[in-house]
Amino acid sequence: KYFIISNQFWSHKNFETVVNAMKFFKDENCELLITGNVDLKKNYKYFTEINNLVNRLNLSKKIKFLGNLEKTKQLSLMFNSLCVIQPSLFEGGPGGFSAYEAISLDKYLLLSDIEVNKEAKSKKIVFFKKKNAKDLFGKMNKIYKTTPKESSLNFIKNISKQNKQKLGFQIFQILKLVS
Repeated sequence: KYFIISNQFWSHKNFETVVNAMKFFKDENCELLITGNVDLKKNYKYFTEINNLVNRLNLSKKIKFLGNLEKTKQLSLMFNSLCVIQPSLFEGGPGGFSAYEAISLDKYLLLSDIEVNKEAKSKKIVFFKKKNAKDLFGKMNKIYKTTPKESSLNFIKNISKQNKQKLGFQIFQILKLVS
C-alpha cells in the first residue's frame, strides 16, 4: 500500500506537509512514493530540504524518491497507488496535471484546499487543509484503512474491451502492463 506524489520539486508544491503527515503512520508497510525531476540548477535546494526533512524524521524507509520516470511507469504507479496526493499551495489550474491523471485513472485524489483546486470535480476528490499535516494524515489514514489492496486489479477485470479502447493510449498501455 502506497500513496504517490507526482510533481516537480518546486517550493509551492508543498512536499513538507505530506512528509510531516507520514510521520503519524505507525504501519511500516505504508509508503509514500515521490516522482519528479531534480534539476541541479533550478530546484536542487528545495529537494535537499525535503530530503533532509525525511532523514530528520527517520522516514527514509517509508518515503522513496524515484526521480523522473517514463510516463507509462509513472501512470502505472499512480494507477496501483491507494491515492494521488497534490499538496500544492499554488496552481494555474485545478490540481495541476497529476490531478487530471488521477481523475482519469479513477483514483482517490487528496487535494489541498486552495481556491483553484476547488474547481476540480470527481467523486474521489478529498480536500485537506493546506499546510495541515494532521488533517492530511486523517484523510490519508481513512483511505489507507478502507481501500483494499486489490482494488486496481478488480478495476482492470471489470473493464470491457470496448471501454479499454475509450480510455486513451496511455491508460490502455498501463492496463496492458498490469493485466
